[in-house]
Amino acid sequence: MNYKPLGEIVTIRKGKKVSHFSYEKTNGSKRYIQIGDLRNNENLKYSSDNGVEVVKEDLIIVWDGANAGTIGFGLEGVIGSTLAALKINDDSFSTPFIGRL
Repeated sequence: MNYKPLGEIVTIRKGKKVSHFSYEKTNGSKRYIQIGDLRNNENLKYSSDNGVEVVKEDLIIVWDGANAGTIGFGLEGVIGSTLAALKINDDSFSTPFIGRL
C-alpha cells in the first residue's frame, strides 16, 4: 500500500476576517462562512469583501479555538479568519473521505 502525506493531497488556505458583512444578500456579495455555518444554515451572512473563497468540493476546517477540528463541506462563499479551506489536489480522494479521515 502506498501512503501520501496530507500536504501532497490538499492545499491549505487560511481564511481572513472581512471588514463588513450583512444579513441580506446584495448584488456581488458572497456568503460569509464562519464556525456556526459548519453546523447549520440558520444565521446566513454575506460580504462583498475579497476573501478566501471556497467551493462545494473544498473541505472547511476550524483552524483554532475551542472548536478546532470541526469540519464542513458542500458550502460556497468566503471563509472567516478561524477557518481554513483544504482544496483536494488528488482525484483519487473525495471530499467526504478526507473529511471523515
